[in-house]
Amino acid sequence: MASEEHGDAVPVRTSWNPLRALRSWGRIEEQPDLEQPGPVITHGSALDVMVVTQFRPAWEIQAHLRFVRLPYRVENSSYMGSAATGLYPALTDGQFVLRSEDAAGHIASRRSDVDVGLTEAEKVEAQALAMLVREGLQPLLRVMRYMGDEGEVRQTVHPPMKKALSWPLSWWSPAAEGRRSKRESAVRGLDRLSKAELIGRAKEMYAALDLRLGNSKEAFFFGSRPTSVDAVVFGHLAEAWTIAVLLDLLPAFDNLSRLFRHVCDNYFRPGSFPPPSSGGEGVAESKKSGSEDRLRDAMLRADYVNSHNAFNQLAGCALCSEVPYIEDPYPPRPIANAGIPPPVLAGDLPGVEGAQGTAAAGSTTAAAAAAEAAAGKATAANESLPVKYTVISIAAFMVLSNILSRG
Repeated sequence: MASEEHGDAVPVRTSWNPLRALRSWGRIEEQPDLEQPGPVITHGSALDVMVVTQFRPAWEIQAHLRFVRLPYRVENSSYMGSAATGLYPALTDGQFVLRSEDAAGHIASRRSDVDVGLTEAEKVEAQALAMLVREGLQPLLRVMRYMGDEGEVRQTVHPPMKKALSWPLSWWSPAAEGRRSKRESAVRGLDRLSKAELIGRAKEMYAALDLRLGNSKEAFFFGSRPTSVDAVVFGHLAEAWTIAVLLDLLPAFDNLSRLFRHVCDNYFRPGSFPPPSSGGEGVAESKKSGSEDRLRDAMLRADYVNSHNAFNQLAGCALCSEVPYIEDPYPPRPIANAGIPPPVLAGDLPGVEGAQGTAAAGSTTAAAAAAEAAAGKATAANESLPVKYTVISIAAFMVLSNILSRG
């Protein structure tokens, strides 16, 4: 009561914190809060340009990037995926390496939001439509890819895969993908459906999308400007046109066919330039930095790389075909510090004075040099392995792959 009468603040009792005590004693320096990096806007540097790594053409991600007019670089991979992202495609943006399904959210939060003009209700509807494609139609597409007879599958699926992959993956991967398709079909319960039932289920979903697109009275689902769901639907349709069992079904949906042709003509026709229709931050930044020419070159370079993708060379479904060579305006940044020496420890070791620290640094450098020399000897020894071990390894791999492909 006395403290209240004199106007003194009542002290608040807090628990003892050892970390706070050490900081107050000067043992631990106050560390600044690490802030997340802000939105990365392209400034013409190779480090600012996103990289799309694809095995099959990543039409959805590329359409999304073209809708917001962001330059990017495409790389055709000779592998089906990576340990970091699983199956390709993947998007690399600086320190971020993202799977295909995570790319749209990253572009919206770190670069430019293509859905910026939508209301909350429209954003929810767009997510529902995208989920219908990703969880409804895409699994059917992967199953239908291997639903034809053996000769049809060998003509439409195996040749581009064997062209894209190096041996022995070109021999083993087609069978492995077929087994993966069967497993997914069993997990989702699609193996119990006949071919006609699967096509009927796909027809119902296409009809729902076609009706919703027709109700918009515009070129895209939510008006005259493209959104994320337009990129999802376009990416699916571009892949669906390569499936033999769907070639007779897709032309029946006029609105979806119109959307596909519109995006192809305005965003993926060789020499076309994405119109400033998104209204996002990427447009303003592009005009401010004067990078329109480099953006055009980046799109032409992406068209050129897409034209050389083995899965984009099937008759009747190729996009960006016959594109002339163009120099990459954003070449990969070379590693400039490949031979960084060991850190100098003199004077930096706790409790070690200058002379002792120098000696420690010298011993560390010597140990690193010795380890490097030992590694070089080991590499030389490994390179001189007898030929018989190589032949035995290849034979064992072929036998094992043959067993797995038949299983």
